[in-house]
Amino acid sequence: MSTGKTIRIYLADASVSGIRHAEIVNWTGQAISCPRTRFAELKEWPQVQRLGVYFLFGVDEDLGRDVLYIGEAEIVIDRVSSHISGKDFWSELVTFTSKDDNLTKGHVRYLEARLVQLASDAGRYVVKNATSPQLPSLPRADRDAMEEFIEGIRTLLGVLGHRALEPLTSRPAAQPTLQAERDAIEAEIGETLQWNPNPEKRDKTIALSRKADLNDRSKWPEYCDWLVDRVDRFRRAFGPRIKKLDLSEGVGVDE
Repeated sequence: MSTGKTIRIYLADASVSGIRHAEIVNWTGQAISCPRTRFAELKEWPQVQRLGVYFLFGVDEDLGRDVLYIGEAEIVIDRVSSHISGKDFWSELVTFTSKDDNLTKGHVRYLEARLVQLASDAGRYVVKNATSPQLPSLPRADRDAMEEFIEGIRTLLGVLGHRALEPLTSRPAAQPTLQAERDAIEAEIGETLQWNPNPEKRDKTIALSRKADLNDRSKWPEYCDWLVDRVDRFRRAFGPRIKKLDLSEGVGVDE
């Protein structure tokens, strides 16, 4: 039977969008969440002047995906300072350190390796780490202690708004089902469609495009008529098929 947890969150300036300190009662770890725009203020916090692990959260505009980077450091604030100019994608930092200074370099290297693995397996974010850190060898007792520490990280990350370690549920994708009727759909629309033109992105797309010179205002009515007509064809071709899809056991969705 699962047991409840008590979580305390301190809002440094009484704002949920500012620096936040989070902890689970009777857990040795602690978290600090800080917007990139407030990073200079974080240097005054002793909680980041120690050994630990950290997450950089942001968005990759090219991929259209949420992304993260996971690292470890002997002095967290010093390591993250190097990412101000070296990594442009991130907008929020979340750090995890120990309140009792019992974490060692071996411990945080283990945490980094496991967190990269868990975040990659979860599939919610694109993990920006260039390589997967090698899992260091730890005594059994230390390894089990770190796995327990990870559960605290998982909980506080979720509370702070990032379910990066929570796997998505499995759902049969809709696009392959629709693509099986590709010939019939394209015949109904009267056009050759682009099926998933950006496979590296999480969101799957079925697209139709045409060349247009938007600087030529005289052709705008023609373009508008084309858009209205094609939207109606899409609706008539895809509408009934989408209604028949059984997505009750989803891929890449939250429970």
